[in-house]
Amino acid sequence: MHTVNFLEEWDLSKTEYNVKLREAAARALREKGYTVEDVSSGSGVPKLSRLEISNEHGKLTCAVKITTYTQGRISFTRNSDGTYKVLSDSDRVIYACPALENEAEAFIAMFDAETLKHAFDANFDVRKGTDQEELPMWLSPELEEGRRFVGSGFKDKALWSEVRSLSEMVGGAVTGEQPTTSPHPAAEEGERTMGIMDQIKMMLSEHMGVHPDQLEVDVRVKL
Repeated sequence: MHTVNFLEEWDLSKTEYNVKLREAAARALREKGYTVEDVSSGSGVPKLSRLEISNEHGKLTCAVKITTYTQGRISFTRNSDGTYKVLSDSDRVIYACPALENEAEAFIAMFDAETLKHAFDANFDVRKGTDQEELPMWLSPELEEGRRFVGSGFKDKALWSEVRSLSEMVGGAVTGEQPTTSPHPAAEEGERTMGIMDQIKMMLSEHMGVHPDQLEVDVRVKL
């Protein structure tokens, strides 16, 4: 799988880039006729990561999953009863990542939550009873080979997908967008306070298929 990380090219922190991706996702939903309310809550839960969206057909709960890699992997934690944190409480899942053709754009797709549940269940089932059973599950919409990535390749099952600009903002506000009704500044602050080493561990865990707590990063300075 070809992945590109655009943080250095954009000269943005991971947190700033994540904010842009989530804002682009919320903007896409509004332009599709949804009323969008940010219902993110809890310590360390970023703004716009949990949404309540509604239109003439009714109201839905929507989880927003992002990655700074093109078609990068996302993860959901499986509970002991077979349900998943966040995923099992959602009707839809928005996936957002940098667009491969242009780092100033985002690829955004919406999935039925059941589609993602089936994907992660398939991954769990094939690893159950092996030495990989306890490893975190990380899957990409693009198909990847190997037992670790069974369940990946669900991109074509998206309800819709599109590519849109990340820079449709003026003075820190999204053009034509109504502010979210539940900003939860404390949650945003929780994300900003993550240390650089913790961010490195999170990025490494995604690509190595291990829990961040299992990683030890050794930094050496050459004089």
